[in-house]
Parts: sequence; structure tokens; C-alpha cells
Amino acid sequence: MMPGNTVSVLRDGAEAFPAMLEAIAGARRSILLEMYIFASDDTGWRFADALAERARAGVEVAVLSDAVGSFSTDVGLWRALEDAGARHIEFGPLDRWWRPRRLFWSTRDHRKMVVVDGRVGFTGGMNVADEYGPGDDGSPGWRDTVVRVEGPAVSDFTRTFLEVWGQTGGPQLMSPDPGVEIPPAGDVRCGLVGLTSRKRGSRGRRSVYRSYRRAMAAARQRIFLTNPYFLPDRRFLADLHDARRRGVEVSVLVPGRSDVPAVKYASRHLYDRLLRWGVQIHEFHERVLHAKTAVIDGVWCTVGSFNLDPRSAEHNLEVNLSIEDAGIGRQMERIFDEDLERAERVHLSDLKERPLIERLIQAIAYSLRWLL
Repeated sequence: MMPGNTVSVLRDGAEAFPAMLEAIAGARRSILLEMYIFASDDTGWRFADALAERARAGVEVAVLSDAVGSFSTDVGLWRALEDAGARHIEFGPLDRWWRPRRLFWSTRDHRKMVVVDGRVGFTGGMNVADEYGPGDDGSPGWRDTVVRVEGPAVSDFTRTFLEVWGQTGGPQLMSPDPGVEIPPAGDVRCGLVGLTSRKRGSRGRRSVYRSYRRAMAAARQRIFLTNPYFLPDRRFLADLHDARRRGVEVSVLVPGRSDVPAVKYASRHLYDRLLRWGVQIHEFHERVLHAKTAVIDGVWCTVGSFNLDPRSAEHNLEVNLSIEDAGIGRQMERIFDEDLERAERVHLSDLKERPLIERLIQAIAYSLRWLL
């Protein structure tokens, strides 16, 4: 954790996209952008045009996208960026996936980051795509959360981007220098946590997962979890059980509408035991829930790309911002409460009413969770 930062919590594309684009437009030296999905829809082209404009103005622009997440992106978008002088690298090219094992257990760059001039950083669960922003019909888009950071912690954003950029074969970048000391910009303690190497056994492989478990082990009052792909392993479930036995309130917000229905069914397989332990489960049906956040005892928070599922824990490159601050904690709890107002609480009696075939589908989906 680094002191001296300012952290702004941004909800949905309505708040996050304008803040990102404003920071990009104000860039003077460098823009580093890393996205699992960088779509070639209206939102993607809006970002591409903003990046290209800065590249033509002499700003060093580096874009790192994932081959799987951005599989359907029009190559014309990458060409437009490169023609403007930006550099683009693809993580995990598909031409290397000639064996089934690579297809199902490959490492993916699931991180979402933007770093401007080495001074402003963004991270969260939001990709660059239309579904995350407001629609033409006035719909708010997917429910997601992003944080904007200024201060010494941004040096970690730069460092983690450059590590993966170099491992992926990206050319040497002139700026920013992650070793330059960044002056304080506020009074929030925070730090970036995540995997920065594709090698198995590398430093940080399960660092986000461990940060969750440490915070939950220290919880004394309440644990609020929001996650779109809620498939924790036995140790994580045991931590939730232990927290309930200590008298800690545990509340979990998961999707009622999911972009991956199989994960929703697999997650529901856990409901029975969680509810029997006294864990509160709420399903968010208003729109697709994609936020990956937690707030514990109103002080410790995390926001990022990490899903509570086997793929994020074992395979993907992920990054989360951990925050220790009562003010941010209160804000995160308020956001959680507002989301609960739009969700439906699940009760044990609801499970008994589900038909046998649905419960069978849930059990099968859960048994295949390592492939989801």
C-alpha cells in the first residue's frame, strides 16, 4: 500500500468512458492502454480516434490487447492506430493455439488499464466496447466499476504494463519511466495487486486471490462481495464460512442476467450451502452485472478485473487496486447498497421450488467450472 493518492470511483460507462477519454485527450508524453476486449464498435472507434489523434501529436501510444478477447475486432482499427504512429501488440496470438490444452487452459490477458503520462491510472472490470456504455435508447449499459488514481501508486500501473508489454515482444518505449518518483496527490492508501507474468509459478500469480483471503480473515463486521462469475474454490468458501461463525455479516451480489449463462448456473450450485451458513445472496436482474469489487468493514476495498473463478485464480493475467480508506469504503458500501435495491434476495425456500432439471443443469455446470 502506498500513501498519498487520490482515488475516484466511477460507475458504469457513463462515468468511466468520459473520464478516460478526457485523460487521453490531455496526454502530453505517453498513453499505455491494456484491454482484454477492445472492440471495433462505436465505443472502440471513439477510443481509437482519440488515441490516434494523440499519436499524431507526438505522444507515445502503446496498446496491448488480448487475442481471444479482441478476436472479432476489425483489423482496420489496429491499422488506423499504427498508421497514426501508435504501437499495438496482441497478447497470445491464436496461431499458437494448435493444441486443445492451449485452447482451454491458456493464459489470457484479462487486465483493463489505462495510464496517461505516468501520472493518471484507470483500472476496473470495464472493457472498451459498446455494451459498457449508455445505449442510444437511453439504457445504461452493463453495471461495472472503474477507479481513477493519481499519486505514487500510478507507478505500479506503469510497471505492470511495461512488464507484460516486454514479455509479449513489444518494442522499447521511451516513456514513462516507472522509476521516477511521483509526488503525493491525496491521502488515500492504495496499491496495485496482480499477475504480471505469463509463466507458471511466477510472482503474483495468486496475489489478488490472497489479498481477498487476508482481508476476509481480518473482517470483524461485514464482507460485501460483488462478482459476475462467482465460482470460488473450497478455501475461499471456507473463509466465508469462518467469517459467518465469527458473526461477520457476509453479503454477495451476483448476476441474475449473465453474459455467460453457464457460469450463472454453476454459481447457483453453491447457493444451498452458502444460505445455510447465513450468507446473504442477491441476484442483480436489472441489467448485466460485470463489476468485480469488494468492501470489508467499510475500510478495505478492491476494484479490478479479477473474477472469483478458477480461470482468474490460475490462468489469467489480472490486476486489482486494493484500497485502505474509510472515505472510499463508505462510498463503496453506499454503491453496494444502491445495487442491492435493484437486486432480488435469494432464500432457501426459493431453491426448493426450482425444478429437478434446473438443479441437474447447475450441478453439471459446476462440475465443468474449470472450463468456463
